[in-house]
Amino acid sequence: MASSVTGEFLPPLSFLYQRLLVASDVSSLPRWRQNLPTPAALLRGPFGRPSSNHSFTQDASFDTTIFTVFKYGIGFFELDDFAAICTTFPLLQHLAMSMSSLAAVNFCHLREYDPNWSQCDSIPRFKELEFLALLFHYDLHISFAVRFLGSKYLGGHRDIDKICTQLAPHVDAETISHYRRVMTVGCPNHFNASTTRENAELYRLHGNDSSILQHEALVRKNMLKEYKHSFAFCLPNWMARYLRHVFYTPQHIHLHPTKDPRQIFNAKSRPTPTAIAVNNMTSTPFGSELECRYGDVLPRIYIRLWNLRISYPYLDLVLHCNDVKSCFRQIKHHPDIVGAFASIVFEHVWIHVGATFGSDFSPANWECCRRVIEQLATSLFDDTSLREKYRSYLDKLTWDPSLDSDKRKTFVPAFPDSQNRGVFDEDGNPVRTPHAMFVDDDIYIEVYIRERVERAIAASLEAIFITLGHSDLSRFQDPISWDKLFTMVISHFNKVLGVEINTRRLDVGPPPEFVARTLAQLDAFHEGRKAFTVKQMSTLVGLLGHIATTSRWLTHLLSHLYTSIASALKINQAHELTTNKAFRQAMKAVTEDEFLTTHERHFYRGSIHRILHKSRKTHFLNSTAKEELRLIRLILSSDSVSLRTPIAHLVPRDPTGQACGDSSFDAAGGFSLDCSFWWYLEWNAEIRSRTLRFQRNNSDGKLISINVLEFASVIINFAAMSLHFQQHQDAANPFPLALLFADNVSAEIWAMKGCKNSLAGRALGRLLCTLLINNPLGLCTARIGTKENEIADKISRLKSASWMQAFSPKQRAALGHYGCIVDGEARRSSRSKQHNTQQSRTLHFLKFCKAVHIQDPCLPTAPLEARNYLLACYATYLILGNTIKKIRVKHSTLTKYISAAAKLYTDRNFPHPQAVVKDDLVKPLLQAVRNYEKVAGRKEMIYDNMLAHMLKVCRLASPDSSDAAILDWIILGDVSLGHVAASGVRNLKPSR
Repeated sequence: MASSVTGEFLPPLSFLYQRLLVASDVSSLPRWRQNLPTPAALLRGPFGRPSSNHSFTQDASFDTTIFTVFKYGIGFFELDDFAAICTTFPLLQHLAMSMSSLAAVNFCHLREYDPNWSQCDSIPRFKELEFLALLFHYDLHISFAVRFLGSKYLGGHRDIDKICTQLAPHVDAETISHYRRVMTVGCPNHFNASTTRENAELYRLHGNDSSILQHEALVRKNMLKEYKHSFAFCLPNWMARYLRHVFYTPQHIHLHPTKDPRQIFNAKSRPTPTAIAVNNMTSTPFGSELECRYGDVLPRIYIRLWNLRISYPYLDLVLHCNDVKSCFRQIKHHPDIVGAFASIVFEHVWIHVGATFGSDFSPANWECCRRVIEQLATSLFDDTSLREKYRSYLDKLTWDPSLDSDKRKTFVPAFPDSQNRGVFDEDGNPVRTPHAMFVDDDIYIEVYIRERVERAIAASLEAIFITLGHSDLSRFQDPISWDKLFTMVISHFNKVLGVEINTRRLDVGPPPEFVARTLAQLDAFHEGRKAFTVKQMSTLVGLLGHIATTSRWLTHLLSHLYTSIASALKINQAHELTTNKAFRQAMKAVTEDEFLTTHERHFYRGSIHRILHKSRKTHFLNSTAKEELRLIRLILSSDSVSLRTPIAHLVPRDPTGQACGDSSFDAAGGFSLDCSFWWYLEWNAEIRSRTLRFQRNNSDGKLISINVLEFASVIINFAAMSLHFQQHQDAANPFPLALLFADNVSAEIWAMKGCKNSLAGRALGRLLCTLLINNPLGLCTARIGTKENEIADKISRLKSASWMQAFSPKQRAALGHYGCIVDGEARRSSRSKQHNTQQSRTLHFLKFCKAVHIQDPCLPTAPLEARNYLLACYATYLILGNTIKKIRVKHSTLTKYISAAAKLYTDRNFPHPQAVVKDDLVKPLLQAVRNYEKVAGRKEMIYDNMLAHMLKVCRLASPDSSDAAILDWIILGDVSLGHVAASGVRNLKPSR
C-alpha cells in the first residue's frame, strides 16, 4: 500500500504493529544505542546547561503525544486498536513505519565533522532520516538532540576558559562576562515562553511569504549553507505537526536595489490579531540584553581620520575593513529554546541552532562579541609577530597604486585643539590603531606606512579568530570573509557604511550611483506631475534623507515633503475609513475595544499603518512641494554644487568663531567678538503686526511666532560670519566652524535639522540652505540661557524712534550699553510677572464666559444679582479644579482668580459684583473652601469619573480582592474613607 501523502510504500498494519512491539523492547536495542548518552548526561554538557532563564513549551495535543503512545504504549493496544488509530490520518501509519525502520539507523556520526563539507552541493536524503532517527531516540526532545550533536553545532571548538584568559589583559571584565554567557549558556539572555497549540498551528499552516517560492534557487542555496556550516539541521517536513515544543516562523526574501537578496527569519510576522510571534515572546523590550552601540561607528571614524591628519599632514591615510562571515550564526541558541526557532522551507523542517537574522535579540547578543573584537584588535596592534603569522593572507591584499605614486598629492590640513590632539601619546609615539566595528564590519584607518597597516589588519584577523575560534578548514569554514578582505582596495578613497570617504580631501559624501538612483526617482516628480501616493513620496524622502546625512543643507529643503506625507496620511485615513472594511475594523478595535490585549492592539496599529502607507489614494502636489522638488532636482544634478561635506564640519572640535543673537517682537540683534561685528535690525510694520502682540492665534496661518524671529537672528549671524571668514581666509583652516548661541530651543533645532511646522520657518530654512551650499563655514548651535545672553537680548530691544536718527551709527553704538539698561528698566516697570499672571486669569474668566455662551461677561443690561450669580458659578467652576493648570487651588489663589474677573467690571466703571448685592453667593463658596482647608487629615472627595474608573478596574478583578472590597464599601456608604486610608485594607471595619 502506498501513502497518499508521501508516495512511499507502507507495509501492512499487522507488520508495523509487530515492528513497534520489537522496537519498544529495550533489551533488543543494538549495543551502540545502549551506549548513547542519557538525557541526564547530556544536561551536564559544557554548553547550555538547564537554566531558569530559558524554557519554551507548546501545549500538548494528540499530534504531539502520539509518538509517545506508539513508542511506549504500543504494548497496551491490540492490533485492532492500533489499526483504528492509524486509519484516522494517513501520516500516522507513515510515522509508525518511520519509527520502526529508523530504529536501527546509526546516527552517531552526525556529531562528527565532515572533512568534505566544502564540496557538499546538496542535502543528502539519508541525512534528514538520520536526524529524524536521532530525534526519535530522544523522544522528539529537540533540546536533547541539539545537546547530542554537541560541538559541531554548538561551537565546541572554542575553549572558552582559555579564550577568556587571553581576553583578560585586553578587554574589560564586564564585556568578558557577557561574552562568556553567550558562548557557554547561549542566547538570548532571558527567554521563558510558551505558546498554545492553536497559535503554533496557525503559523504552521500560514506558511512562508510568497517571495520564498519566487526565489526558490536562492533559498535552496541559503539552506544548503545552513546545513553545510552546521548552523541548522533538517527533518522531513511531514514531521512538522508531530514535533513537540516547536514553533515555525515564516521566512521571506528582502530585496534591496543595490545589494543581493537576503533571506529573513521573519520573527515579528503576525497573520492574525491573536497570533503571538517569536519576537513577542522575548524579553528584549524589557532591557534584558546588552545595549547596542553600533550608531557611534561613523563619528568615531571621522574623529580618527581628523586626528590622523593632524599628526600626519603630508602622508596618505588609508581606509579598509574586515568582515565577519555569518556573524549572528556564530552565536548559538540555548538548547532548551531551540525549538522556538524552527521553520518549514520546501520539503524540510529546519531547526535553527545558530542565532537568526530576524530575531530581536540577535544584534544585542552579538554586541558583546563586537566589543571584544574591537578592544582586542586594538590591543593586539602591539604584537608585531602577527604580521608573519598571517603573512600568507597579507600578501593577497589589494593596494591602491596611487599610494606609491611620485605624483604630487594635495592634502587638506587639520589642526589640533582642546578636543583633538592628534594620534601621538605623551612620549611622542603613535597610539595603537583603534578599530570601529559596525555589526560585522571591522573598520580601521591608518597612516600609509605598510608595516602599520599590515599590523592593524593582522590584529583584526587574530582578534576574530580568538573570539570566534581558530581556523580549521578541514572541519568548518573560517569566520572571516576572505573575498571581501582581498577585493576591497586599501586606498585613500573608499566606501564604507553607505558613504564615500576621501582621506586626502578630508570630506565625505554619498556614492554617485546612489545620487543617480535618487535623481531617477526625482525625475518621476517632474513639473507636470500633479499627484503622488504616500509610498512614492516616502521612498523618495528616504533616499534624500540618506544624502542629507552628509549634505546637511538638504534637511532644510525636505520640510515640506515631510508635511506633505503627514497631510497625505490624514487624507488616506479618511479615504480608507469609507472604502476599506478591514481598516474600519482595525480603527474600531483600537479606539473602542477596551479589552484588547497589548499584542492585539499592536497588531491593529501595525495594520493601520501599513494600510495608510500602502494606500493607492493619490494626493495633489501643491506648489510649495513642487518648488522644493524642483530645487532639489536642480541642486543634485548641478555640477557646481558639491554634495560632499568636509570632515571638519562633522567632528566635535573647538569653534573658529562664536556669535550670539536674540529677537523680540520689535527687532533682532546679535554680535560676535571673534568676528568683530554687531548688528541691529528693526522688524517692519508688517512683521510686527503678525506677531503675538497683535494676533492671539494662528487661525489664519499668518502668525509669525517668536521662534521664527529667533531663527532669523541665527541666520543673520551665520550670514555675517560667512562674510567675515570669506574676507579673512586662513590656509591652515580652510573649513572654519561657527558656533551660534540661541536662547530659543526651536531656533537651535531648526538651524540644524530644519523646520516642519511653520511656513515662515520653512521659508527661512530655504534661505539658510542657500547659505550652506558650498560654504566652507560649518554651522553648529548651542543653547544659552537668557541671563547669559543678556547683551544680544538688549541689542534686540533697543528703542527705535525717529529721534534716534539724530545720533550717528557710531554714537548709537557707544550709547547702546546705557540705552539697554534704560530700556530694560522701562520694560520691567510696565510689565511684571504679576501683571502677566493677572492677565492670564482675566483671560481664563473670558474663556469660561464664552463656554457658557455669554458674549459680554459684564452683563451691562442685567441686574446686579445676575452678575453676582455668574461670578459664583465661575467660583464653583474653579473649585472643581478647572483652573489654568487644571489643578485645585487654595483659598488665597482662588480669591485672586475672582479678583481678576471682578476687575473687568470695575475697569468699565461697573460696580463690583460682590459689593452691592444683599445676598453675596460667592462669599459662602470661598468660606467653605477656607473651612475645608482647616480640616486635619482631609481627603479628596470621590467624583463620578473616579467611581467610573474604579468600576472599570474592578470589573475583571476577583470579588474577594481588596479593590473589589473597597469599592463595595464605597457604594454601600458604610465606611469612613478617611478611616480606610489611615488604617489600611486589613483593618477595615464598618463604621457605626
